[in-house]
Amino acid sequence: MLCVEEGGAVGRDVPDERDRIEAASRLVGTLYTCGEWVLPAVIEGIIASGELAIESLEELIRSDIEGKGVTYSGLIFAVRLLGRLGSEGSVPVLIDLLRHYDEYILDDIARALGTLRPSAVEPSLALVADRELSWYQRGAAIEAAMEAARGDVALVERVRTALKAELEALISRSAEVTEDEEAVGAQIVSALADLGNLEDWPLVEAAYDAGVVEDEYIDRETSEGVFSNGLEPIRPMPLVEYFDTYPKQYAAYVAQIDTLLRIAKNIPIPGRNDPCWCGSGKKYKQCHWADDQVASRPLWQA
Repeated sequence: MLCVEEGGAVGRDVPDERDRIEAASRLVGTLYTCGEWVLPAVIEGIIASGELAIESLEELIRSDIEGKGVTYSGLIFAVRLLGRLGSEGSVPVLIDLLRHYDEYILDDIARALGTLRPSAVEPSLALVADRELSWYQRGAAIEAAMEAARGDVALVERVRTALKAELEALISRSAEVTEDEEAVGAQIVSALADLGNLEDWPLVEAAYDAGVVEDEYIDRETSEGVFSNGLEPIRPMPLVEYFDTYPKQYAAYVAQIDTLLRIAKNIPIPGRNDPCWCGSGKKYKQCHWADDQVASRPLWQA
């Protein structure tokens, strides 16, 4: 499903700030009912609106928390856009959303919070310490705190100290630690390994010995290797880069839909050296051939 602003006007010039806010609100309004893909012009218009779009994006998130009918895709776009626009004032609404969800959107919330440095560090650490939350929520909070602190020596040390305290607390009550908390222990160990301070290794070893680290998440050998060799962890694509590449991703999606429709209509497949069916004038092998090979496979082979 594609999202288009009513009336077709996207990012048009307007005479004053009130009109610009209304224009930004209309663009954000398309996200309430959108599917997996949104027209790049809508995304670009929201980003171009800058801080004028932030209130509308936050309102969309609050509407979802209150159960007022926002599509899941629209919510993900709103979260990513708040992270892209980088307003530290958006930290509270993202923290509320993290408390509300317990599924894979948490990764997007953590990524957005991680861009809102330094304001996201303390609220994220408060969630890490909240034993009422699931391991997934607390893990997302760890990721958010780590990313929000990255590059600031004092904040990194603050996060490190807080994570060590949480790990020590788990060790102190190892006999009653749940499987959920063992997963949290593993995420703390992974974060400490990422920080790479060798002084923390004895504490990590003690955590393994106490059985408060889920080894299927990160085993002792892997942890030791990261501490010893300083392996670079895999991090998600920065939101700026994600939105820079979004138009290309969208174009690839549209091309695949065109290919699937052509196949569904039984349009004859041209030879590799024949003109492409799309009318571009290029040879088929230089145009849609590769896309057609993927689109014509069963989904389990794609």
